Amino acid sequence: MKIRVFKKRVLAAIIDYMIVFAAAYAVCALLMTTVFKNMFDGQAAPFTAMILLISPLLLFFQSADVSAWVMLGVIFVVEFLYYSLFELLPSKRTPGYKIAGIHLCFSEKNRIGRIIARNILKVLSRYLFCIPFIVSVLNANGVAIYDRVTNIRIETDVTENND
Repeated sequence: MKIRVFKKRVLAAIIDYMIVFAAAYAVCALLMTTVFKNMFDGQAAPFTAMILLISPLLLFFQSADVSAWVMLGVIFVVEFLYYSLFELLPSKRTPGYKIAGIHLCFSEKNRIGRIIARNILKVLSRYLFCIPFIVSVLNANGVAIYDRVTNIRIETDVTENND
């Protein structure tokens, strides 16, 4: 069962990230060509935005100017808002979770604070190149770091008894 839940979580993460990528790419490319047009080459701006979205950790290894750090902040905010707004809805799930058949399960006590904390940790952990997924594979019950810290459980729509 752990492997099936893990596969569903990876599928949901891919779907959600494709949506986030499109939104963040549009915002970053727009900002680079309008607000920061003097700092970025107009023709290279879309490619710079794409590189920042694919691997934001590269900023730590190269000398980037302030505008690249602003773009990193924009990407963080877009990702955080995407996950938080969907998880604060009564359905408690993003489109990727809905397609994969995953639900977030938690008590209503301090709901907003827990979701905010979870999504800050979730977005930060993405910048560490999938470390939560590595931990969830090695963990006995497939729980990611940010779920364990915020005490939020992941359940699938269909309960399987195999694996």
